[in-house]
Amino acid sequence: MRCCAGGVGVCEALVNRQMTIEGKCWRCGSVMESVEHVLMYCLFARVAWLGFVFSFVIPPTDFLTFHQWIDKLATNVYPSKAIQRKAVSFVAFMCWYLWKARNDFYFDNVNSSPSNVIRCADRAWHDYFNAIESNAS
Repeated sequence: MRCCAGGVGVCEALVNRQMTIEGKCWRCGSVMESVEHVLMYCLFARVAWLGFVFSFVIPPTDFLTFHQWIDKLATNVYPSKAIQRKAVSFVAFMCWYLWKARNDFYFDNVNSSPSNVIRCADRAWHDYFNAIESNAS
């Protein structure tokens, strides 16, 4: 993932590349917008993760990098490999829709809700798994 390699155009990365921009999160305005902030620590993301089917609780402070968090999720003990695969894949869909909501807000001034992010990620995830299961049979 480009997120883990620092290749995503969040304000922090653009400021580090000497671009003259306001570095704070456009949604909450509280801190420098980083990958971790957009996908984990912004209040918008926290609410989305809490409402998510697996109810991931993000640590209360900027404790983990995105890469560390993904590693931790991937190595958690799950009841089965199938559940692990589903949980990790849903995290990818949630991250995509959190990123999409950020870009819609940033570029198009469309203010989505965390529940809409969850709904879109859930629908896409189910479509994905239904396609995989129908191809397997």
